[in-house]
Amino acid sequence: MRQVVEHAGKLKQSEEELPAWLWSRRLSSNVDDYETQIIKAIRFVLTDFASKSVSGTNSERTFWVDRVVPLFQIFGDQTQLLSYEWCEIFCKSHAEDTMDDKGIGRARFVDGMGYDAFHRERLVMESSGDVLKEHTRHRADDAVKQLHSTIAILK
Repeated sequence: MRQVVEHAGKLKQSEEELPAWLWSRRLSSNVDDYETQIIKAIRFVLTDFASKSVSGTNSERTFWVDRVVPLFQIFGDQTQLLSYEWCEIFCKSHAEDTMDDKGIGRARFVDGMGYDAFHRERLVMESSGDVLKEHTRHRADDAVKQLHSTIAILK
């Protein structure tokens, strides 16, 4: 991680120059595999950022898919710690946690789900509300939904 910190101060590149600058830097020979994974993830995230820095949106779903999903996806792809499914994913843990006497659980769908190497649910994600508008009730409902789903995963 030392090399990441050393280069952080040198990130004074324009959006056009940033990707080439990031990928032309050589890693020192003493960088371990973990550091290499993190550095590659940072490079991909910043390259994605540079490609999208001229566009903007205030749409909840567009922002989620365009800005948030790539951060998690890149991290997962580079580290192999989590894999993801996106957009209205059935939360199996919630259904199991709410199962009635007949073995029927309530369906719950989330915006993103992270899985470990054994395909166990590990990270629940929910996009909540328009960027420019206040949707306090919707956000509160989504927060409760996310907490309940996360608790179900931890059981």
